[in-house]
Amino acid sequence: MLTRTCLLALSLTTLSPAALLRVEISERSDVLAGKSFGSAGPYERLIGKAYFAVDPANAANRIIVDLDKAPRDEKGLVKFSADLYVLKPRDPAHGNHAVLFEVSNRGGKGMLGMYNRAAGSADPRTPEQLGDDFLLERGFTLVWLGWQFDVPQREGLMRLYAPVARDGDRPITGLVRSELVLDRKQTSYSLADREHIPYPALNPDDPKLTLTVRDWRDASAGDGPHRFYKRGPSTGLQQ
Repeated sequence: MLTRTCLLALSLTTLSPAALLRVEISERSDVLAGKSFGSAGPYERLIGKAYFAVDPANAANRIIVDLDKAPRDEKGLVKFSADLYVLKPRDPAHGNHAVLFEVSNRGGKGMLGMYNRAAGSADPRTPEQLGDDFLLERGFTLVWLGWQFDVPQREGLMRLYAPVARDGDRPITGLVRSELVLDRKQTSYSLADREHIPYPALNPDDPKLTLTVRDWRDASAGDGPHRFYKRGPSTGLQQ
């Protein structure tokens, strides 16, 4: 593995409550075999991981649910990492010194399709997947960083690798709610959105598990009849 440390990342550690510790690059390759994109010149592709640490005692981090229950290092910090994907001018002096950052929806890469009229790809390498070169010819550095821990297990999706919150020596447990919208009869359904990774059920046969049904998505408690079900001891859900 090719490993490089980003000096900019190190300089940011004293400036942010979510400190970027380092960047490790596993692939560094030319985009389209070294093709020149206007005045920006050739581009290169960087693929790797970014590593972070946050301080649970910092007031800015209190919004992060259960951060105080995550494992900590010897400095009292909680560490995590995320997938990183970058397309940048090979010579930064030829770029426009601006980063276009996409918060990847469901771990994908939509920026090139939106601005470059490109075909969708989790790992854009062909002319069709890079599109009409609009952003590259103008010298933008394109950056994707994973932020969802539960994206589907598919090659190329951007992912966050978060620590497991714990209660003493055991992972914490608690109530999880999931919304299901069906357009046909089904006998089973994931408790996650589409193909995302769901929270595992501690006890699928727990009689306290419930299912409520509403006639339309935005219905509130006073908008009409709702059906309420509880899991029965042997016959499944009962009204």
